[in-house]
Amino acid sequence: MINLKNFLNGNVVNVMALVIVAYFIIFSQTIFSMEQHQILSCDDILAKQNRNFLHHELDYLNNSKQFDVVSVWADKSGDINNELLDLKTRDFYTNLNDTNNIFVEKQNLANALNTLSKKGIVLSQWGHVIGKVVEEYTSESNSYQELKLFCRLRGSRQEDITRAGETNIYATSKDAGVRFIPNSGFMGKQLIENYDIDTDNVTRVYTPIDLQHLLGLTKKFKNETTTKKNVVNFIFAGRFVEKKGLPIALQAFKKLVEEYKITDFHFNIIGEGENNEEGRKYEKKLKNMVKELNLSNFISFEPFMNHDELMEKMSEIDIGVACSRIDSKGGTEGFSNFLKEISYWALAVLTNHTDHHKIFNKKKNNGFVAEEGNSESLAKQLFAAYRLCKENRPKFDEMSQNARKTVEETFAPKICYGQLEAVLLQK
Repeated sequence: MINLKNFLNGNVVNVMALVIVAYFIIFSQTIFSMEQHQILSCDDILAKQNRNFLHHELDYLNNSKQFDVVSVWADKSGDINNELLDLKTRDFYTNLNDTNNIFVEKQNLANALNTLSKKGIVLSQWGHVIGKVVEEYTSESNSYQELKLFCRLRGSRQEDITRAGETNIYATSKDAGVRFIPNSGFMGKQLIENYDIDTDNVTRVYTPIDLQHLLGLTKKFKNETTTKKNVVNFIFAGRFVEKKGLPIALQAFKKLVEEYKITDFHFNIIGEGENNEEGRKYEKKLKNMVKELNLSNFISFEPFMNHDELMEKMSEIDIGVACSRIDSKGGTEGFSNFLKEISYWALAVLTNHTDHHKIFNKKKNNGFVAEEGNSESLAKQLFAAYRLCKENRPKFDEMSQNARKTVEETFAPKICYGQLEAVLLQK
């Protein structure tokens, strides 16, 4: 038997050998124990509104030592060659140098799933898309039994809840072991209470915003003066869909003029209806409503603009209007990116829809909350924010700074993506 004391005292070379062997054992165990999880992203990569969100999220995961984004499947086809050229020039999905690993609907979903190892991860942000994956995953010919399926919900629409008649996507997904990652606790509660999804399979993870980019833009064009303005500027930005609550906002501004006798304001509405007949009709309805309410002198519409242009516009705004509601088909907002971004630049008047009001509210001194779907309540809060802006600018600016701090502490990419990573790695 070796006398360790004599062994160590007697030979420096022996000591160094022991150190090297120990280091090699620890290092090799670390390397071999780090299992890299392959990811297949199933989303509409051709939809422009998805690109920033998908780019940042998948880029983060792809740069993590734990994950490898191996392929992408889009549930809608289009001019794929031009779109892929655009994606590549923007380093979109950086490791997908082989275009054979980018699939579209006209190609077989099974081919995309077969790019994964048996313990791979399928990640999608829409219920109707994960429904298509589940159909393939549970088919008789499948070989995907060990895959982990995740539905990263940013909002809910009727088509996510039911399709193919009365087939319930969420119920089908539950049977296939799909885990849901809603970006608001309200949506998670809906999944558990309305669709009988197990609590353990629902984890809220907020969608982050690019704070570094916003900081750079702040230095570029933010006007930090706190002098009184002649006109208080309000803004809404987003798609013109029912769950955004714009008709309620227009009615509230009518009350602001007629009941509160406020005329020194302007409400900027940025966005468009969806690109279909129903969307165009809804946009026309909103514009006609402004005329019917005699608000044309106070409200203007502008089409979608690129992100930096929108941020510059927001930097000139005093108050954002986030009036989300549950629509007539049960569709809900997730946690609005518009609310996060306008709360970075200014103050928001928001409704108590989803989780918004738990983050931004008067008690936390970082926002004004109105009752969902109630134009009278919204008008009251719009007036409160307006009056503070006009009569006590230092207090208004203090609330605005609190709102920005809340955004930085709650929606930083490092925090949100770290939470997402932990969910994807759960056994």
